[in-house]
Amino acid sequence: MDDPFWDKVELGEWRLIGPRLAGAIVFPSLRMRLARARIREFFVELFGLELSTGMLDETIREAGRAVAPLEEAMVLDIEEAALLHAHETPWIDRVHRCQGRSSGKGDAGSAVYLDGSH
Repeated sequence: MDDPFWDKVELGEWRLIGPRLAGAIVFPSLRMRLARARIREFFVELFGLELSTGMLDETIREAGRAVAPLEEAMVLDIEEAALLHAHETPWIDRVHRCQGRSSGKGDAGSAVYLDGSH
């Protein structure tokens, strides 16, 4: 991959951290938006596993580079999907039903509205 963004991120077969642990490191970083220091604290407190913030950062960056080629394919799949938008608003349906009104989209009792026309 000739992308200058990944110049300092090496990919190789030999790693200190396996794929499951790498996934467990990436999850709190990307999904929970935890800082490297908080992720380190999490692994120490929960598992007694001492990982440096440098190792955590390297693992997160390496995982990003490993999946980077998949991004274009995923974007194409999403763009070609029949369903492009899903809107879930169960609370507004309850409010409208209590007020005797329809939500204006589909069945007033439906919690999920699907729209592939956009």
